Amino acid sequence: MVIIDTLAAARELEAAGIEPKHAEAIVSIQCRTVGELATKADLENFATKIKLDDAVSKLATKADLDAAFSKLATKAELREFKSELELKIEKAKFGLSRWMMTGWVAQTGVLATLYWYFSSGLPGD
Repeated sequence: MVIIDTLAAARELEAAGIEPKHAEAIVSIQCRTVGELATKADLENFATKIKLDDAVSKLATKADLDAAFSKLATKAELREFKSELELKIEKAKFGLSRWMMTGWVAQTGVLATLYWYFSSGLPGD
């Protein structure tokens, strides 16, 4: 807060050649004007208010949140997706088991044929 010595200011103006009534009017106007000026605290509060307004404007609205929640999957959709995944996994397991069994049978047949061929057809037996 600025304190002005009105009497000293008026006397200084009078000493400069201004009539006493005019000097008093000038000092009075100057005091009112200085009283209406923003202080540093006022400016800081204003800056803080602008920052808060900006932050609040960036917050999600209820409509934004409702739209985001509506895009989330429901429990029923998740159960259906889980069932589909389990079915695909079972199919993959069955296919893999079938190919493994086929491989074992083929491998056994090849080994048996090789054993029979080499065991009975060796010269000198």
